[in-house]
Amino acid sequence: MQYILFCILVVLSISAFSQTDDEEAIHALDSQSCHSKIVEAKRDYYRRTYPDILFVIFKGGDETLDDMVVLDTLLGPNPVNLDYEHPNELREDLMIVSAGRVWFMLQNSIPSATLFKADNPLGWQEHICVVTLDPCVVASSNLDATGYMLELPIEELQNVPEEMCLDKEDCIEFTIDHEAYHCLKSMYVGPQTMSSHTLWGEYNHYLEEKGADAFALAMHIRKHNRLTPFAENITRIRGASLLNADPNHFTCDALKQMSHIPIEELTNMTDAEVFNLANQIKKERTISYDEYLDYLAAAISAIKILESENANLSSLEEKIKGVKVNQDLVKKLVESSRSCLSELQIQKKFEK
Repeated sequence: MQYILFCILVVLSISAFSQTDDEEAIHALDSQSCHSKIVEAKRDYYRRTYPDILFVIFKGGDETLDDMVVLDTLLGPNPVNLDYEHPNELREDLMIVSAGRVWFMLQNSIPSATLFKADNPLGWQEHICVVTLDPCVVASSNLDATGYMLELPIEELQNVPEEMCLDKEDCIEFTIDHEAYHCLKSMYVGPQTMSSHTLWGEYNHYLEEKGADAFALAMHIRKHNRLTPFAENITRIRGASLLNADPNHFTCDALKQMSHIPIEELTNMTDAEVFNLANQIKKERTISYDEYLDYLAAAISAIKILESENANLSSLEEKIKGVKVNQDLVKKLVESSRSCLSELQIQKKFEK
């Protein structure tokens, strides 16, 4: 199958466009990043620091079609997804799914990262990290950045003090660092392994989010040479993730551990040492698959108690049917979630 990404676009009823030549592709790479100096600086930083990987950041939205055409040009006829272990006979199927996921993320302005191995790359690196990010959606203002990370509408944040809001520029950088970690992990640690476990993907996502958040926070602290209000508030926000029925982003334990690393030690670390530290924290916070099921059962019960408006748990509940709920863990999760929300000075109507 020569043009996998083109086939995805055909399925989506996009019927007429032509292949971009090398020069046009290079130009598009530099123009598709929302024209944000912050985004471009971060992209260039990762290109310099990890020369084995070509980092590209696509904005999506109205530019999704152009982004996908450029991506098809970059990847060539037979690329490989490097995020997931898979037999060679499933390469094409995985690429179809991967291309569809990138398209979905671009269309819906959702941050994501995917590492590909290009086929006959156009004179640049063989490995390509594709980050989807629209900074105007994620963080057009401090209040918007806070609402985006909390997954709460702006009207519920009107009374939040300015000092409790996330800095929009820090939020954009944190998001890019978070997504870059996923590519670095696939490149230098390895892909997600195969398994017959029903929730293997969710389990690995839970673990990877700890590593990604720890890495992004370390990058933030190293840049500012101190523990900033942003660092404290992003930890609180992750601690409130159950309020939005998002148990896999409950990463406050990893963030707190990173926050306790001496500032001088962190700021003097090399890039490789920061990455290794994040992996070490992730390893120390890793639980077994069965323990994840126990956590998930408790988290679902906690989400119900918190009366999350975003809760749609029926399919997930069915998958963990029969797992005994640890009531002590449920209580701990509920108390932690409410405490984080209280520290952010946000009053939710379901708080009791």
